[in-house]
Amino acid sequence: MNAAAHSLLNTIFLLGLAFENLLKGYITLVRLEEKLDPPLPRERYTHRLEELAGRPECQSLELTTAELTVLSRLSPYVEWKGKYPLPKKAIEMSHKTGSTRERDAENALWLRLVPLLKLRAWVMKGGPESMGGYRLYIQRPTTTKTEE
Repeated sequence: MNAAAHSLLNTIFLLGLAFENLLKGYITLVRLEEKLDPPLPRERYTHRLEELAGRPECQSLELTTAELTVLSRLSPYVEWKGKYPLPKKAIEMSHKTGSTRERDAENALWLRLVPLLKLRAWVMKGGPESMGGYRLYIQRPTTTKTEE
């Protein structure tokens, strides 16, 4: 495999991981808001992005068939690229990637989902144990004196 192909595979792998974290963050947020425990149950430890997106917690995202296709196309890369330089099965390598249309669909989905999580929660990237260290926090709306 040449360097360009390897670089493309790494890019797709990282994009898939980013969507996985975004979906798991959203699932966790919904479960925290609904006071469900644990925030991320074991059955949500999958790398299959379309499975994560199909969870009840993600229903409010109202993902379209095209958006689910984007996630489904990225899933194999998340599953095997983190472990192996190439997929174990030839069928997993047959996904065509890199077209402008596919890239636009990935970007559109990202730009739609990120603000939904960002508006409702924030992540503390470290900090004292007394404050929870690395955690996802539900963002509480603040009111100003003019709103009261």
